[in-house]
Amino acid sequence: MLRITIVFLACLLAFPAQGAKVRIRGMRSIPESEAINLISARLEHLKERPASSSRADDAAFLLDRLLVQHGFTQPSVDWSLPGGNQILLTVVEGPRSTLGKIEIIGADPELRESIEAQVRSAHKAPTFELGEATPFLIEHNKEAVEDCNRLLQSKGYRDAVVRLIKTTRHAGSEVDIFLEAKPGPLYHLLPFQFKGSEDVHPNLKTRLLEDFNGQVATTKNIRNARARIEQFYRKRGHHFATTKAFATDRQGRTQLQFDLTARPRYRVGEIKVTGAGKVNPHLVQDRFRDFQGDHYDSDAINAELRKLLGTGAFAGVHLDEEPRPDAFIDLTLHLTESKPEGYYFYGGVGSFEGPIIGAGYFNRNLLGNLWNLSTRAEWSGLGLLGEVSVTEPRFLGYDLRLTSSAHLTTRSYPGYKQAEAGLQAELEWPVTDHWIMKGSFQNALVTLNTNGLPQKELGSDVYLLHVLGFSQTYDTRSNPVLPKDGFFAKLNTELGLTLGGGGVSFLRGEGQVSYHKQIFDKSAVVLGARAGVVVPNGSDANLPVNLRYFLGGGASVRSFPDRELGPEAVNGVPQGGEAYWVANAEYIHSIAGPLNGVLFFDAGSLSRDHYALLTGDIKYAVGLGIRLDLPIGPVRFEYGHALNPERNERYGAFHFAIGSAF
Repeated sequence: MLRITIVFLACLLAFPAQGAKVRIRGMRSIPESEAINLISARLEHLKERPASSSRADDAAFLLDRLLVQHGFTQPSVDWSLPGGNQILLTVVEGPRSTLGKIEIIGADPELRESIEAQVRSAHKAPTFELGEATPFLIEHNKEAVEDCNRLLQSKGYRDAVVRLIKTTRHAGSEVDIFLEAKPGPLYHLLPFQFKGSEDVHPNLKTRLLEDFNGQVATTKNIRNARARIEQFYRKRGHHFATTKAFATDRQGRTQLQFDLTARPRYRVGEIKVTGAGKVNPHLVQDRFRDFQGDHYDSDAINAELRKLLGTGAFAGVHLDEEPRPDAFIDLTLHLTESKPEGYYFYGGVGSFEGPIIGAGYFNRNLLGNLWNLSTRAEWSGLGLLGEVSVTEPRFLGYDLRLTSSAHLTTRSYPGYKQAEAGLQAELEWPVTDHWIMKGSFQNALVTLNTNGLPQKELGSDVYLLHVLGFSQTYDTRSNPVLPKDGFFAKLNTELGLTLGGGGVSFLRGEGQVSYHKQIFDKSAVVLGARAGVVVPNGSDANLPVNLRYFLGGGASVRSFPDRELGPEAVNGVPQGGEAYWVANAEYIHSIAGPLNGVLFFDAGSLSRDHYALLTGDIKYAVGLGIRLDLPIGPVRFEYGHALNPERNERYGAFHFAIGSAF
């Protein structure tokens, strides 16, 4: 008997009982599968245990509550156990109440709209909506009125009173709600007062908070003022500074008094690193060594932690703070390393490049030094590309980013073919969060062959290229890949020299600005302009064709195919120019989710000679496009129509590309 029992228990462990299956009969308004999913999420034990009367009763109760949340006033849910490990719920839904119109008396249109949205939000079921109808829940009316009072007070109407007048039920299921709103005066902030004045820094009153004076006494402004005070002190070492705000309202004015506790003032003590396996821990400690002995600034520490994560060598970083009695605070960085290396493959198509296929290898922690190795090989309709680069994120222990790279390319453009092999070094210095300075030096061997362009327009066909460059970038955009708001500016200058086949020295200067602005919830405008001039060292100097500018395509005047705007040789092949400018304007409107429509206007000019920057033939274009916002950037399909085409020019062009137009 004992042996039989042991075998029976072993069978139970090997083949656990399946959970009960729930069926619903009589549901009309909610699909059975959705209702089952909703109640099953609350009944986890149903998935692991067989059907029973207690579990069936629980399921019936939850389904009844679900129906009530969706406006059914007198639902009936009965349960039964038909066998086969099933629970059968039989439903009689009964009448349903839905929210009709909401009448609000005594408020301006903007406030009425906000109050109505708040009421509808309070009545919505926490799970999902049935169609477009919002359920009317009588028990939520009181909550809705309280929410409306808090809403108006948060907007600065600190004496606001909202009350329910009545509800009216129609012959059908709709229930109308009538509210009275008395907003009262809009309160504004008086100059702040402080309790515990021995901790108050004089700059708080004279500079830091003066812009709040006279602003509307909204919850947001009060919260921002409090956060600014705490941040002010934490940046000066008062890491555990706290404030409490007390408000006194009188005659349309709000007097805020802050109770400030700022002491003690900490300095950074010992810095420890744990979890470093493949990464040299001293490289991590060196990033934070400059903070030691200084007053503790948590914002600066967190900014450095974000840079550390940006190397790609870590999946996570956790910071522990250990205050000491001597007013020092020790920091321990707990690192979680990520897989530093891997392979990737990609493919695509562009209106100019044609098909694109590529593969690469990367290592974010080369030799344990947090160096970033990147290699890539690509084939496209233009030719081949191979490149390898190594980036040291903190060159010589400073906040300098050094990138050394080598490349080999072949390109077949309309008019000429190009082969190039070169080396480049680039040193980047982030001066501020928005301002970056960059210096570079490049050496390359270039070979050019005609592909329709007359030989005399080709310039030197084999030469060594040396370029010394310097650029500055200022970027306040909300996102560099999918910007919605912000300003971008870049200025680039280069001094170059070609050796071989009649050497030419040249000076190049380019500038670019763009501005993104969200104007409505679903709309934005983008304005951009850029210009460039390259000046050879003599009036008769013939700059190699690959060092000239070419216009046209999805990133300039979009009525032209790529590189087809501007001067042409006698046989109609583009020959490029030495001076250009482009101006663009876009109106972007969200259609659905990541899908956007765009209306754009472009203008631009390309001149063969550098002194003709402002006297060239100007081309204009308007167009429409569809864009899909993806993490890699917007995927764009656009058509640009020419406003002033000449006899031999196209009336428009289609473009397909990935990335912002400018």
